[in-house]
Amino acid sequence: MPDSPLPEPSPHALPARPAEQFLIQQFSEGKLLPAAGDVLTTSLGRAQLAAALAASNQYNRVDCWYIDLYQANHARGDHPNPPASLNILCDPDPPEHQYDLAVLPLGRRGETELVRDQLQAFFNAMKIGGQLWVAVDNPTDKWVHEQILKLGVKPTIISGSDSIAYGCVKTAELKKQKNYGCEFAIRDRGRLLKVYSRPSVFSHRRIDPGARHLIDAMPIEAGMRVLDLGCGAGTVSLAAATAADQVTVHCIDSNSRAVQCVLAGAELNQLTNVTASVSDTGQIDAPGSFDLVLGNPPYYADFRIAELFMATAHKALRSGGRVVLVGKDEEWYTDQMPVLFHSIEIQPVKGYLVASGTRL
Repeated sequence: MPDSPLPEPSPHALPARPAEQFLIQQFSEGKLLPAAGDVLTTSLGRAQLAAALAASNQYNRVDCWYIDLYQANHARGDHPNPPASLNILCDPDPPEHQYDLAVLPLGRRGETELVRDQLQAFFNAMKIGGQLWVAVDNPTDKWVHEQILKLGVKPTIISGSDSIAYGCVKTAELKKQKNYGCEFAIRDRGRLLKVYSRPSVFSHRRIDPGARHLIDAMPIEAGMRVLDLGCGAGTVSLAAATAADQVTVHCIDSNSRAVQCVLAGAELNQLTNVTASVSDTGQIDAPGSFDLVLGNPPYYADFRIAELFMATAHKALRSGGRVVLVGKDEEWYTDQMPVLFHSIEIQPVKGYLVASGTRL
């Protein structure tokens, strides 16, 4: 049993997702065997489980690991005065540390390869004798159970009305490690470019059709300073960097793995004119200095990300600089782009559109 019950969340806090709430409940009731020491976890929401574990004063260190800075910063915002033991981290991989307890909440619609990647990473992060607990918001789950069995352990199972949890003790290191990163190639202007990608990065293992249309449309000229918004694995960035002489490309993405991947891709292609940084707000150095901004914003979130891309492009571009975005809703771009740009051009292309404009 825990030394004391886990604290109740603030009535104003965002509720935890079902699998995470199920784990909080099980720990609070003492149904999952607790372990003193250091904890690794992640969150489908705002680090609610990590905060509860840290507030219990049972653990020396509670690391809540995110891949995406947007999610990490929202979690930090929900815990402005965290317990001293709580660390909310954003990195491509968990810290290189050996933990006594690893806790992984999952959603039933999670990316298959990312789940396998996370399971392996969390298992590797445990000390021998450490405990791994995994929960998924699917009480009839079989697939996650199968993946845990592949780790060479037979888990304890705790079932709930909307989630199920699996627990196991690490008795040996994994005999085989799988590399979930991959390389693939794209062709542009007669040149073959190598791309490196990892699970959670857009778009993993292939070039997205929107990115291909953006590459075909981007007006790259010698000496240009180019900004790639939401670079993903870097297909657009690498193509831009090789499209003309003395071009420099800077890439930003909220996904820390995306930044890792585009820099790896630059190295694979022996490119020294590509830089990258993690950003979830469009923050860049040297605003007003770019000649061209490129972006392939996601087609969801009620255009909030597309709006951020346009605002960032306006801030980044010099006077007379050009923005080129790929989208799908012609009416929205027709209405919104003239607010910040002039000389608007919108060209339909195979179910997408390429929208461009010049900075006012």
